[in-house]
Amino acid sequence: MTRLGSHSKTFVLGVGLAASAAFAQSPADTRVVDKAAVAVARTVDGTITPCPASYTNFTAAKACVRVPYSAERTKMLLNRSEATPLVTAWRSQRNPIFSYNYVRQGGAVVAVIAGPAPGDAKATLLVLDTVPTRAEADLQRREDIRITPKVSPPAAPNRASETVNVPPFRRSLALASPHLNGEDVRLLQERLIEVARIPRGTGGDGWYGPVTAATVKAFQAANGLRVTGVVDQGTWSRLFSDRAQPFEARSVDTYLGR
Repeated sequence: MTRLGSHSKTFVLGVGLAASAAFAQSPADTRVVDKAAVAVARTVDGTITPCPASYTNFTAAKACVRVPYSAERTKMLLNRSEATPLVTAWRSQRNPIFSYNYVRQGGAVVAVIAGPAPGDAKATLLVLDTVPTRAEADLQRREDIRITPKVSPPAAPNRASETVNVPPFRRSLALASPHLNGEDVRLLQERLIEVARIPRGTGGDGWYGPVTAATVKAFQAANGLRVTGVVDQGTWSRLFSDRAQPFEARSVDTYLGR
């Protein structure tokens, strides 16, 4: 139940002066991105896989690597690898769920973004893509190098549209046996995805299982609500309001006991 939005603000990535020489190289083309993806996949025991169709904020040269480890372990492996030399430290911006770096590939630099893998809270999806031309990078150099790549993170929710067509609350939702199922559960899952600002993947499945219950708990905790995993009128109203506060996707693991 995850998505990378197709409408987002410009993603400005800052890199220290120590990396300036690296950015004097030509931007990576598709072949260089592919080579970088192969090197990265070997380093992190990953699998090169088609990028989700919803990842529209990247260029056609992008490559995706699915990693069977958490983002922190994945980044640690890349940090320690001589086969995939990184340009700088991992950084994040407004959404700490996603972080970025640059990996050297031959005479070029390839951007790499790490985030949760769609449909698997324990896995990571790395997206590798091109970076701007030398002229663009040089133009924006100040105390550090600030580049505006053709890569964007998840779009911040449009507050004006969030309160439109709010679905009515019809029943309390909780973990049960058999699991509750229905359109209201799917709408709940879709809204949780939006609030958490995580990649959507195939979206909600309409079943109120353990992952959905844990996600509800993470939302409740981030919004000062009683943490029960039960969607009552209060939780539903807050979730579908413009007062809904985002939460970190990794906090769901805490409530899953992982």
